[in-house]
Amino acid sequence: MGTSKIQYAYDKVNWLELHRATYSTRSRDSLLKFVKTKMPAISVIIPCFNEERHICKCLDSILSADRYYDSIEILIIDGGSHDKTLEQIEPYIKKYSYIRTIHNPNRTLASGWNLGVAESKGTIIFAMNAHAEIRRSYFHALITGMNKHEADCIGPLILTRPQEKTFFGELVATAISHPFGVGNSKFRTGCKIPMRVDSVHMAAYRKDVFTRFGGFNEQLIRSQDLEFNLRLAQRGGKIYLLPEILAEYFTRVDPRRFIQDTFRNGYWATKPYAYGCWVARFRHLVPMFFVLGLLVTGLASFVVQAFTHLFLMLFLSYLTGLFCVALSIAITKKKAEYLPGMVCIFVAIHIPYGCGSILGFLSSLKSGLFWRSLASKINH
Repeated sequence: MGTSKIQYAYDKVNWLELHRATYSTRSRDSLLKFVKTKMPAISVIIPCFNEERHICKCLDSILSADRYYDSIEILIIDGGSHDKTLEQIEPYIKKYSYIRTIHNPNRTLASGWNLGVAESKGTIIFAMNAHAEIRRSYFHALITGMNKHEADCIGPLILTRPQEKTFFGELVATAISHPFGVGNSKFRTGCKIPMRVDSVHMAAYRKDVFTRFGGFNEQLIRSQDLEFNLRLAQRGGKIYLLPEILAEYFTRVDPRRFIQDTFRNGYWATKPYAYGCWVARFRHLVPMFFVLGLLVTGLASFVVQAFTHLFLMLFLSYLTGLFCVALSIAITKKKAEYLPGMVCIFVAIHIPYGCGSILGFLSSLKSGLFWRSLASKINH
């Protein structure tokens, strides 16, 4: 196979063509040498805290990915783990000189990513998640996709898996991959062709975007990646979702922790208003409006009879939609137990998330920055 074939594969940024060329050519070494000259240095940043259950699987998936590059570094940003996370990382650090740890005293994801970006040497930054795994083609495909679409940020589709194969875990994974659970969050629900979006997860960034647009907002305990991506997009940056590339995210399976996390996610959907950050999209606010609708019409029905009808209309409409979606999933899965299971899990998402959003919004009302930023938006 000649150089022209290899050049064609690279110029067309066709991963499959390049992949076939790599494993079918007799002159594999010359091919690798050619491709390496075309690939940028990359930095993989993994913030973590108490991730002993999954950090090794995450690292193994990164190390087993196709590696058409010479310069790579893996930066594990640890927030002071007190389980066996650091102990499990140690053998990797001894074996691979390009893996190192950085202490993150603030423990937040935003500060972890900012520390990683500041310490990184690569021109492409991969913002990873410690309880996630990538596929073999992840690095090369995202970089070539980034070049093809002239994107500043590009990410894969996320396949949600339970950390343990329990029925509750399967319900959670199904719910947060469904539009009824997460709205039009395309990186979770899927799409058929590459498309511009407002946010992605486990994405690749050109390092210069952090110079042009600033880093992650460390005031935000959650929603920091959403805020950064929206800021990037609003200032002219391009964010793309590449559906042919998949990454697996492993979600929690403990019911209590899941509900707590859902409440916190809802809280931090609206709490950023207190810092002048309008990160919430319509899909993030729907649960809040639903819960508020139930509360207002329910309480008002004790005073004005007409509100009883509005309450029942809202409640029954939700139940009808909930039942239809749960039934559809149960039929698709061919498992009857998914019908009551999905009903319960969707309620366990919508109600805590909505309550959290209400609390976050009420908390934001005390901030002077909220009112100033609101006035600015109205004036513009």
